[in-house]
Amino acid sequence: MGIDYNTLKNRQRQERDNYPDNLGLRVHRALSWLNRAEQEGDPDSRFIFLWIAFNAAYATAIRVLLDKSYVFSCFWNYQKAQKTNVDWKQSFYAVKRG
Repeated sequence: MGIDYNTLKNRQRQERDNYPDNLGLRVHRALSWLNRAEQEGDPDSRFIFLWIAFNAAYATAIRVLLDKSYVFSCFWNYQKAQKTNVDWKQSFYAVKRG
């Protein structure tokens, strides 16, 4: 039993008036890409479209998560006294800068 585009789109239509504008737009975009993925026969293309759908829905939440030091391995190396405070922070900010 899987949840497909049509099931999710029907639910979105029932609930969308209660969504904040930003959430409504993200859900709409994610569902559009999910619909495109479900129409694709090529597995690689399907994966890419599903990835885009995922990002459309969760990009904001993931960005917030990645800004947390707790998901960065150097932070935990510092906690285990394997890195200095300065070292782990320099590594953390270097990764965030890209």
